Amino acid sequence: MTKKEQFQKIKSNILKKFPGATTQVDSKGNYYVADEEGIDILNSEIITTAKSDRFNKLEELEEALNKIPLTPHSPTVFEAWQKLELALKSVHIIKVNSERFSDEKVEKRNDLH
Repeated sequence: MTKKEQFQKIKSNILKKFPGATTQVDSKGNYYVADEEGIDILNSEIITTAKSDRFNKLEELEEALNKIPLTPHSPTVFEAWQKLELALKSVHIIKVNSERFSDEKVEKRNDLH
């Protein structure tokens, strides 16, 4: 598969989940994939947390933001889409396995033996 074909496949898969996603350029000339509102999909958790009203103090917000990893933007368009694809796959794997191996399920399994 050529790099162009890989890119088309990655982009197609991402567009199914994020219709209207586009490639954007930051002030340093690096690329990222943004949703239809222009928000960086890879780092959207930071924006969601910052807009949240669940923090009473600025220190609580800062602490929460410091726990969220910032994914750097990419030097190429291909890499930007590739990073997002990998992140989405990783989130899916973690979610599926977290549900499968939740504390409650592990305890229940151990109680049966």
